[in-house]
Amino acid sequence: MFLNEMEEILDVIEPAEFQRIMDPLFKQLAKCVSSPHFQSHWNKTIHGLVYNALKLFMEMNQKLFDECSQQYKQEKQKERERLQLREEVWLQIEARAAANPACRAPHPRPAHDAPHDPARQRLEREPSEARKQNHNTNNSKPLLRKKSDLPTDSSTVKALIEHKRADAFLPSTPDADRC
Repeated sequence: MFLNEMEEILDVIEPAEFQRIMDPLFKQLAKCVSSPHFQSHWNKTIHGLVYNALKLFMEMNQKLFDECSQQYKQEKQKERERLQLREEVWLQIEARAAANPACRAPHPRPAHDAPHDPARQRLEREPSEARKQNHNTNNSKPLLRKKSDLPTDSSTVKALIEHKRADAFLPSTPDADRC
């Protein structure tokens, strides 16, 4: 919907007004278009609207569009390099920690050792015990209760006692059949 409205606005906007909103608009639209979260939910109509908006932007100011595209590509490349560097540093930290004889960091246990963990056994045992207790309590009490068994609120009871029906105060209209 935003892109459809954006396309309509760009069709009718004056060049002087467009100059004022051009930079922030391009930046925000680039963020939206490049977001994989939003792209995964787009259908063919939305993709068409995006391409139409991009086409309009290219026609309005090709130089600015190219600058924004280049800047976007550079930022993405820097982000990839930053993530790669981060991963390499993390691997170096792990290697140093493993080489350190004083290292007592817990290592992940293989899957076959996991059942011997007492905390894990207790966590697995608790739901089954709760189900057994729940089953025993269900036999003693019915699942549904009668309305008379429900606890009553004193203010509700008082309001019901003091309530007067409006029928007694309203004039009745003559029946159409009794004419």
